[in-house]
Amino acid sequence: MAHVVHMQLYLDKIDDFAEVDRVYATYFPEDPPARVVIAPSKMPTDTTVEMTVVAAKDLKSRRAVSLKSLTPLGHASAAIAAGGRLYLSAVYGTTAADAEQRLQQAVSEAGFRTVAYRNDYGSAYGSAATATIPMNKLPENAKVAISAIAVREGTGDGTIFCPVQTGSGATVQEQVSAAMARVQQRLAQDGANLSHVVATNVYLDDINEFTPMNETYAKFFSGAPPTRTTVQPYQTADRSKGTPVLVRISMVAVKD
Repeated sequence: MAHVVHMQLYLDKIDDFAEVDRVYATYFPEDPPARVVIAPSKMPTDTTVEMTVVAAKDLKSRRAVSLKSLTPLGHASAAIAAGGRLYLSAVYGTTAADAEQRLQQAVSEAGFRTVAYRNDYGSAYGSAATATIPMNKLPENAKVAISAIAVREGTGDGTIFCPVQTGSGATVQEQVSAAMARVQQRLAQDGANLSHVVATNVYLDDINEFTPMNETYAKFFSGAPPTRTTVQPYQTADRSKGTPVLVRISMVAVKD
């Protein structure tokens, strides 16, 4: 557990956060990982808590970073620096501009320059941009949250971060295929392909469409598929008013 540098904590009920955090803290007595806390609408198996983590094996390079510009929520470090990267706790804000400004301040204060990977969450579906993941609830009545990883220029460690991709189509199968095509284009820019993907996040408009999503998604991975987190982040959209974004996919790939 000492090797964990970043945590995504998904809660069925955001009101459970204080109790979850109390138990969570016992597993990280010193320098806890950076963390984002979000409450999706539904998780695949009706679980109350889900977690995904990033760990760095070299503890000598791992250090907690305190930041005046970023106060973490609960038992978390503002940021963890490890392996030439800066893993930031989520920046929560009342507006996208507010959260963006605070993110840039935190990155600059820590001595990093480039945001290599980010997930943007918004609590209002209607106002969410395509690349923004609408989330059922965010902590402390926040309207926006940004979870990010920053790098110093020229790290060149072979890791490729692919932010949220979407695709057009009338069905979830069509949108998965289109989104995956965009992912492939992004990977190709760095001389990689889907065989290099190690982790994905899939955000479904309707968790009841897990099976058709999964069947289409599986066609893109002939070998061992990457690890994956799948949630329904927000209430199912009203499709009588047109075809909304039915799936959002982000990925991390390793070239070596």
